[in-house]
Amino acid sequence: FDVVLSHPWSNHLTFEHALPAGYRVESLPPPGKEESPFGTAETSCRAENDKVRCEAHVALTQTRISPKDYPAFRAFLTRVDQLFVRRLVAKPAP
Repeated sequence: FDVVLSHPWSNHLTFEHALPAGYRVESLPPPGKEESPFGTAETSCRAENDKVRCEAHVALTQTRISPKDYPAFRAFLTRVDQLFVRRLVAKPAP
């Protein structure tokens, strides 16, 4: 059977992480982007003084996924999921 979603949707997320006193960002996750016929996803992070600000935008544009397209749809969702598990590394300042 087809996977039927109620409607196309889009979410924009913003996260701010306050670093502990005396810590600095050693590395940020690289920007990420995924595009497919099913939708798009994009992530980015930047250091701002004693905070890290991360933003993400995810959109699903199709509301019906046929059985033959389901493996590609699931692969797209897996790649989107991987955008959200990248690590930020912060260490005590020297």
